[in-house]
Amino acid sequence: MPDLFATHRSLLDRALERRAQGRTTAALLAVPPIDQATAKAQVDALHDRRFPLPGIRARDWLGAEASPYGVDLGIRYPVRSTTAVVAAASAAQPAWRATALDRRVGIALEAVRRWASEAPLLAGAAMHGSGQPWPMAAAGGTVDALERGLDALAAAYETLRTGDAQPAGVAAVLAGMVSPAGRVWPSILANLVCGNVVVVAPQPAAVLALALSVRTFRDVLAAAGAPADAVQLAVAPGAGGELARDPAIRVIDDATAPVLGVNPVVIESTRDLDGLLAGLARAITRFSGQGALSPRVVLAPSEGAFTDRGPVGFLEMGRRLAAAVDRLLADQSATDSLCGALRDAAVLDAITTCRGYGRLVRASTPIGLTDFPEARTASPLIMATHGSAESVYGVERAGPITFLVRTGDVGEAIERAAWIAQESGASRLVVHSQRDHVVEAAGDALGSAGITLSCGDPGDTDRTMVDGHPPIDEAFVRRGLGA
Repeated sequence: MPDLFATHRSLLDRALERRAQGRTTAALLAVPPIDQATAKAQVDALHDRRFPLPGIRARDWLGAEASPYGVDLGIRYPVRSTTAVVAAASAAQPAWRATALDRRVGIALEAVRRWASEAPLLAGAAMHGSGQPWPMAAAGGTVDALERGLDALAAAYETLRTGDAQPAGVAAVLAGMVSPAGRVWPSILANLVCGNVVVVAPQPAAVLALALSVRTFRDVLAAAGAPADAVQLAVAPGAGGELARDPAIRVIDDATAPVLGVNPVVIESTRDLDGLLAGLARAITRFSGQGALSPRVVLAPSEGAFTDRGPVGFLEMGRRLAAAVDRLLADQSATDSLCGALRDAAVLDAITTCRGYGRLVRASTPIGLTDFPEARTASPLIMATHGSAESVYGVERAGPITFLVRTGDVGEAIERAAWIAQESGASRLVVHSQRDHVVEAAGDALGSAGITLSCGDPGDTDRTMVDGHPPIDEAFVRRGLGA
């Protein structure tokens, strides 16, 4: 096999340069066109079949993936006990640890290139595993995840070539259902470059994207004459918990919990209320409120919002927000590309429960998706409540549930927004005001909480799911290194 480090050196150099310049979102990888029809055909070809992994012999096959889009994938994966999986990884550790750094990096770069070439299939798998709408699965769940993985690889190489740290040993990567590749690919690549071997444990309902990833990496390892068992897939029931308790596991990267937050929005004054509400409607509808940046609480003074055309009352503002959501969902193409499916059936129970909390502004109803009539869906529920009901609106909930909160004045709105952001978590707090002292007060209230203060259209939060992931820095890499 050719010298993979030399083959991909220019890509590595560009990734290192990108890190040095702080341009971690600049695209470097060549990715084929990601067409939904192609992706669907490729995923459909795997339905109701066994999914063999190179070099793995198994007596038992297991599969329980039911897509939130209402599709039973019927794919069966090779099952071994978690003990056997860890033992195989441990046996590969000495040879992989002894592999020169440049060679490990070359193999990892070749795996990234192969993943990029398989982007349509990986995007289709991400869509069914996470419930993401197609544009999100193709972009944030695949293309951006590949660039994030490349960044982690470059960070690991950067750290190791300037130090003498040793590999920690066997790393367990416990995957979640939201953007599994975006959380897992960086961990796989950083650990392998560091000289660790990796065991990947997917969620039972979201195996395919990571099984594809592991299969490709094992192929690359075998073709390079390296131990394929350096990358393992653990799908036995309870594998994640068993790995977390196994003393042979030296690194645990737990990505099972979704990265969410309340992400409050404060509205005090604006030149264009209808435009603001249209952006907010899109933000609460996108991925059915399951995104890392989905706003879940909107706070406003009791007198409502001040605009160039005069004040708009609190309840009238709620009515206009509901109307903006209705207009958005009346466009079937927007619905198909924006909403996605509910990955967790418990969200439907939460919607029912929250209908009893306050005054109904907009009822949640099922959403019809053109290609997936059996998908598990729900449109945004909007409830109005008062500022003292923190136990109602100050709770992190995944799903299309938004609370419109009435406060005594804008000062109270900012205080409550900052409080719930710090207590319940938030990626950012958005403040809409034409008055400098209001924006300054919001900045003072957040203090050093590490929460981003934004002033602008909440529709700008219409980003990919890479938002909310841990940063790729030296600390991220050093989790995989020993003393």
